[in-house]
Amino acid sequence: MYSGESFPNFKKRIDTLKLLKADVDFGEFCYEKRIKKGEVLTQKIIGDNLFAIESGVVKFGYMKEQEVVFQHFLEPMEFVILPEYSEELPAECHYQAVTDIVGWEIDFLFFQRALTKEDPHNLILMQHFFGIRVESFSERLSVLI
Repeated sequence: MYSGESFPNFKKRIDTLKLLKADVDFGEFCYEKRIKKGEVLTQKIIGDNLFAIESGVVKFGYMKEQEVVFQHFLEPMEFVILPEYSEELPAECHYQAVTDIVGWEIDFLFFQRALTKEDPHNLILMQHFFGIRVESFSERLSVLI
């Protein structure tokens, strides 16, 4: 059996951005970004950093034969991309703002340091990866059914 402290509660959403904002170095390593409805998020916009959504909705898909294949929506408290699984994603990801977005560009090394301090067992990342897998696989399953 796993206790709540050693295994993530997948039903409870963790506000990682709130946790990061509590760190005294947040203002030094994180920058607010505003993205207009309809704008496509590119590497130029988010750089090589993480991008956390504070408000708004982003539509995630990937390019296949000159067409965007919709996967799922990303909402507040979610990340547009994490480098750990970027190689698992299709080569041309497509992120489009469904609404105006307020988000945070977060330095990856700051993110690692803050999470290591606040979440040494990586429960937050486990919850995040599990959620992404569920959304991705449920979309693929619905196509097959």
